[in-house]
Amino acid sequence: MKINESCSILDKIKKYLSLKLNGKLIICIGLDNDFEQNLKIIKCAKQIINEQDVFIITIGYSNIYNNKIMDQFIIKPYDINVCYNFEDYLNKETEYIIKDNNFLTFIGKLQELVKYIDNILKDFSVKNFLEKNKIIITNRLIPVKTNVPELVLIGLIYFKQIFELLKFQYNFEYVDLNLISCIRGSLSSSKFLKCLKYYINLLEKQCGNIEFFSRIALLESIDNYQFLFAPVGIDEANKFIKKKQLIFNAFLLLRELNLNPNIFVMSGGRISDKGRDLLVDKSLEEAEKLVIEFNEYIKQEFRDTNKEFKIINGEILIENAIKYKANFILAPDGISGNLIYRTIVHLGKGKAYGALYSNIFFNHKKVLIDCSRDAEESEILGSFILSIGLLKFLKYK
Repeated sequence: MKINESCSILDKIKKYLSLKLNGKLIICIGLDNDFEQNLKIIKCAKQIINEQDVFIITIGYSNIYNNKIMDQFIIKPYDINVCYNFEDYLNKETEYIIKDNNFLTFIGKLQELVKYIDNILKDFSVKNFLEKNKIIITNRLIPVKTNVPELVLIGLIYFKQIFELLKFQYNFEYVDLNLISCIRGSLSSSKFLKCLKYYINLLEKQCGNIEFFSRIALLESIDNYQFLFAPVGIDEANKFIKKKQLIFNAFLLLRELNLNPNIFVMSGGRISDKGRDLLVDKSLEEAEKLVIEFNEYIKQEFRDTNKEFKIINGEILIENAIKYKANFILAPDGISGNLIYRTIVHLGKGKAYGALYSNIFFNHKKVLIDCSRDAEESEILGSFILSIGLLKFLKYK
């Protein structure tokens, strides 16, 4: 596909929205107990449904579907309540978990949900809609209520791998929901990450191991300049190997979008500040080491793109990143990265468009998008666009 070099990163992803694929495209998004935020998410979901041929499944706690929320739907919520605490199984061996009755009960109910979704997809007709309050409400907006939304949300995109794990131990029927992506929505980040870790550990043989998560956000400055940014989680990039992974994944993502990677590695001070503080010294040394090692890696592995690739040690001078037209900025650590993200979005009148779990994307070939639990509409809409565009990109490729 030929893509115009002059457009923004989001525009490049939007180019894939028009691709036609075999099968129905599904986006699952989580809803926590924040009523106003949930209404905002549902409003954005309707906008996307009216613009794109997609189905959106909202997965939230049972108590959120009150009368005002249900006025937004024409389908009654599907109920999947279970007595299962995944945190009890975080450090258990896979063989132990798949023999546990509570786990098998949950998987059985998840399978019934998958069948329910599949039936809706088969029965859907574009003529089946009604107009209310000047908003087109269709049966492509599907509510699900549960006491374990994180478990259901992530379980749906890993359903094929769960089937592979259990097909010999359990009377299990596979239904293919291969065009499916997931957005965290307003769910708690810490619980969501624990749940994701649970599935990764459980499905290691089916999917391959992922030691840590590498989220890469798409941000926009007040001057409408877009760039990828990481880390955004407070506990991310706390080791050198994690920083290398983020740079590598950002490089791959930019390259896949036909952009020349221009990477700006930050540190905790200027080079001239060396000797003032041990933490600053370590940060400066790591930044310089990252630049040297990655330059060498690119020379060996990507000779064809070596002339089109840039990586520099930007020190603490983040203001130079835009000046140098950087399209990926790596903050010194997770705490400073989270603060930069919040400053740009909440104080600096910039925008966020969601964050991709990049190693899930490249290693597992799945689209999992994070957005702030108090995200503005632009970020929610951006997360939907990333979900659709990147999923179509994966299938098209």
